[in-house]
Amino acid sequence: MEQDKLGKEKINQNPAKLRSGQSLMDTEELLRLPDADLLARLNTNIELGLTSREAENRLKTFGRNEIAKKKKRTVIVEFLFHLKNPLVIMLLLAGFISGVLQEIVNAAIIFSIVLLSIILDVYQESKAGKAAEMLKEKVTTTATVL
Repeated sequence: MEQDKLGKEKINQNPAKLRSGQSLMDTEELLRLPDADLLARLNTNIELGLTSREAENRLKTFGRNEIAKKKKRTVIVEFLFHLKNPLVIMLLLAGFISGVLQEIVNAAIIFSIVLLSIILDVYQESKAGKAAEMLKEKVTTTATVL
């Protein structure tokens, strides 16, 4: 997903190109226009808004006004993702060195701590993600369309 200069996520739509032959404008340019020019550019009326037909046409043309959802990673991918952590890499290296030096007990302790840590991280992130999804479903948004 693209981000603008301020780090805000952009929605993959551009309502600026509604009339044929008009060039695309970014959001900042649209916001600088006087109200009358903006309404003319977006082909709408401040008192009447969009007709049902025009709203339906725009829905077909531009799609729903939603931020694209991220793909969820599988548990295995999430587990492997945690192996990129520098601390985990150092601990795995320490466990490997302990094994090479025949310090089997130390190696087993290090590997088991790393494994448990990653399992707990994956579990906690999974629960947090589910909680965030539940909150997102409960939030209602309304918008006034000009």
